[in-house]
Parts: sequence; C-alpha cells; structure tokens
Amino acid sequence: MTGRMKLFVAASLGFGLLFSLVGGWIGGDEARFEARAQRAEAVVLRLLKEPGEGGAYVYRPELQFSAPDGRPVRFLSGAAANPPSYQPGERVAVLYDPADPRRAVVDSFMDRWFMMTLFAGFGATWLSIALGILALRGWRHMRLRRLLDRGKPIVTSFHAVEENTRLAFQGRHPYVVVTEWRNPVSRELVHFRSHPVWEEPTELARNRMITVLVDPDNFRRYVMDLSFLKGKPKPPVRDL
Repeated sequence: MTGRMKLFVAASLGFGLLFSLVGGWIGGDEARFEARAQRAEAVVLRLLKEPGEGGAYVYRPELQFSAPDGRPVRFLSGAAANPPSYQPGERVAVLYDPADPRRAVVDSFMDRWFMMTLFAGFGATWLSIALGILALRGWRHMRLRRLLDRGKPIVTSFHAVEENTRLAFQGRHPYVVVTEWRNPVSRELVHFRSHPVWEEPTELARNRMITVLVDPDNFRRYVMDLSFLKGKPKPPVRDL
C-alpha cells in the first residue's frame, strides 16, 4: 500500500468514526429528549421563505401550540423544504420539553431523525470504504501466504505495462505489469497480470525475468513477485 493510499485509508477511518460518533450523539440526545418530552398538537401559522441551494427557495413552518399552563408557544420547524411540508392552518403533532416548552420539535422523521441519519450514513460510507480496502489487502496477503506455502514458482518474461482504468485514485489509474510464459506441455502462451501498483514500473520491469507463484491445482490462482520494484529481496519459494 502506497503512502497516499495509507493516508486515504486513515482519513477514511477518521471521517467514518467522526461522522458515526456525531450521528450517535445526535440520536442519543434525541432519544433522551423523547423520554422526557410531552406531546401536543400545534397549528402551522405561516411559512417563512428562505434561500436554498441553486438559487431556489425553501419554506420553513412557524408553528404554535399551547403549553400546560395555557400559554401559547411559538417555534420554527427544524426542516425547510420546497414544496413546503405543511400548509398554514394545518395541525401537526409536536414534542416539547415540559421544563422549557420553547424547546419543541415537529414529531416527524425530517425534524427528529434526518440529521442523525445523515451523519450516520456518511460515517458508514467512509468506514465501508476504508474497511473494504483493508479487507481486500488482507485477502491478498492471505492468498500470498498460501501461495508462498504451496505455490509453484515459474519464471516469466516481461511483456508490457498497462493502466488499470477500472480503478482510480485522485484522478490517477494504477499500473499492471503483464508477463508471459509458454506452457512446456501444451505450448500455450500464458499471460499473467500483477496486482495494481501506483508508481510507473516499466523502467524497473523491462528486460526482466519475473517470478510468478501459481497454484499447482489452478493456474488462474497466482501472484506475481514485484519485490524488485522496492529493492526488496525475493520471497522464499519452494520449487516443486
């Protein structure tokens, strides 16, 4: 994993944990509020026009309900929308804090749970990206260890370097080293492709004989030894 990829994974984990914690805190605060809140019926007094995204306008309801002592309490909905969610004169259910009736909220998903869902969703997305990359890396390491234990080393010749356009990171595509080998039994010419690498490998790979470890039971399972790209010694292999 390159330094940039490590930084990306670390940042993804950080963002994921941060958004998840914020979402959890919002959800916990809302649950605590619900446990002590009382219900009432409010009437929509008017719709306040506010600037939204892209030059459009959104409409935020102003509502009023009666506190237990009969005092009218006005408050603004936490959600603004276009088209408006409610119309003047419409009656809606609200929750309010009996210790402070001005702390009130419309009893709807958008007013109560939207922000929690938004933050939790962002957190889950970033965590999924980071954990997916780590899981893929772990799977590759497991396959490499298995092939190192029981794989058959074959010596292949450099053929080409290609860009893997199916993957991209910060607008760049990784490279794949392609080697070829002629099966001594069937005389078939077989091509092998390496795992993605992010530094252009042509100069180091050109005119080289490159070891590929293959599963003796299935030549489609293999791993290419690219340790020479980092100046590392070749991993120990068992010649079968």
